[in-house]
This record gives sequence, structure tokens and C-alpha cells, in this order.
Amino acid sequence: MKGLEPLIGAVLVIVITISAIALIIQISKPSIDRQKEIIIFDSAKNIMKSIDNSIKDVSSEAQGSSRKIKIDIVEGVLLIKDNKIVYNLDSPSQIIGKDIIQQENNLRIIGLDKKISMELYYDNIDIIGNYEIWSDSELIIRNSGISAGKTQIEIIAQ
Repeated sequence: MKGLEPLIGAVLVIVITISAIALIIQISKPSIDRQKEIIIFDSAKNIMKSIDNSIKDVSSEAQGSSRKIKIDIVEGVLLIKDNKIVYNLDSPSQIIGKDIIQQENNLRIIGLDKKISMELYYDNIDIIGNYEIWSDSELIIRNSGISAGKTQIEIIAQ
């Protein structure tokens, strides 16, 4: 029996250690998931700001001017249609509270139920394009002239 006591003690130490590690991982998972969501949100926000800056630049230049930008979509979908540019993301951790609206220049960030929607909108610019983008892509943003007092910006996804 004396030979079994150290073996039983070692097994108990291993079981307790494994249980402690599993508990720590389980407890920290929501925090890790939340941090991952924040990183994805920041990436999506930077994409929207890049699109916004390109639209502003092109709209202040002559008809026919254009910019090509590369977008790296990690998660979510970028929609360009109905004179809107919208980026929708899932947010299980609800990093932007439900019904919270944040405004940053032309970018409106809206917290929905377990989702985030970011919208670019313009008073004096019409957005022309109809795309649903789920992965990395290149956008061509082109000034197509003026119609009814608004600059026409065409967006083409490649």
C-alpha cells in the first residue's frame, strides 16, 4: 500500500491542475470573445472611415476622378445599395448597447439586438451601386458628375 500513496497523490495533483486550467479557460472565454469582437468592430469601422474619406476626396474633385481601395472584411457584410453604405456585424457580447446610436461625422453606429450596424450617409451625395460584400475586395469609388444638385458617386466592387 505504501507504493500506491505517492501515485494517488500525483494523480490527484494532475486532476486538480487540469480542473483548475479548464475552469480558468471557461471563466476567461467571454472576455476573450469580447476582445475579439472589439478588434473586428474596429477593423470594420476603419473600413467605413476609409470609404468615407475616399468618397469625400472624389466628390470634391472633377467628374471622372476615382480612388481604388482594398477592404479586408474579417466578419460581417458590407452592403452598398439604395443610396446607402451599411456594414452589419454580429455582436453576441453586445459591445454597443442595444438602441445606442453613436455619430462620428458621416458614420452612424447603431447597437441592435446582438448586432451592430454602421451606416455612411450624405446630404449632398448620391451613392450608386448594388453590392453585398462578404470577403476581401477592392472598391473603385468614382465621381460620376452632378445630378439634381447632388454629386453622383459610383462604387464598383471587384
